[in-house]
Amino acid sequence: MRSMANMKIVCPADAYSLEQALRQTVNLPGPIYFRLGRGREPNVYRPENKWEFGKISMLRDGNDGLILANGIMVGAACQAAEILERDGIDITVADIHTVQPLDIEGLLSLVKKHRTVFVAEEHNTRGGVATAVADTLIDAGANDVRLIRIGLPPDEYAIIGPPYYLYQHYGLDGAGLAKRVRQELK
Repeated sequence: MRSMANMKIVCPADAYSLEQALRQTVNLPGPIYFRLGRGREPNVYRPENKWEFGKISMLRDGNDGLILANGIMVGAACQAAEILERDGIDITVADIHTVQPLDIEGLLSLVKKHRTVFVAEEHNTRGGVATAVADTLIDAGANDVRLIRIGLPPDEYAIIGPPYYLYQHYGLDGAGLAKRVRQELK
């Protein structure tokens, strides 16, 4: 979808962010693609969290690394941050809900603070939000950033099954993300 001219792409994380996305984009010109879960996503937004179309939303501030996620992966990223906190690892979690147009200024601001960036998405790691982040970092000359893509393997078809088991199988649940972050930060 990112390759389509003038396409706006939004991937809400929960009911609140979906409501905000609909309210904030209803009068925008041109096509908008909403990538939605199945409606079983946990609520991740609290009253103090701001959701704005075209801007990355900060959900948790930390010092040891950054997890960028969208859609259902935001809940998993928040769970991973809680697990990691018990191990003394302090992770920032940000919702990169607007894939296009990407919040380049917000992304680069976060990357200045965090040189290790994880991008968690619940699909192929090629062509989606991880690629959009990689493109932005390359274009900005951010050569000293370590980007780790977490998602479905890019060169194979995913197995089929209930989402809960698939996320566990591919390490896309909170425990799986925490394990991967812990491994990569060693």
